[in-house]
Amino acid sequence: MITPRAAPGTMGERLEMGLAVRTRNGEELSQDLRYPLMSEGEIQEKFRNLAGLRMGADHVLDLEQKLLAVEQEGNVASLFQQLEVGV
Repeated sequence: MITPRAAPGTMGERLEMGLAVRTRNGEELSQDLRYPLMSEGEIQEKFRNLAGLRMGADHVLDLEQKLLAVEQEGNVASLFQQLEVGV
């Protein structure tokens, strides 16, 4: 069962969630959880793992570098072409 928040959450509240499971015999188990913020290394690893599902390691590293430097780009057309991987 998914119960949405009554109002938009603050930045800190977005890391908090509750999980409730009702068993077949009607018992309800619940637990409040808080997702910790990810470190830079964890974010980098997650990007590489997920992008690696669709493209080779060399392509992933090239795309990563371009994404990290996107604010210095005068034209992002080539970046968008790279993002169109087998859509």
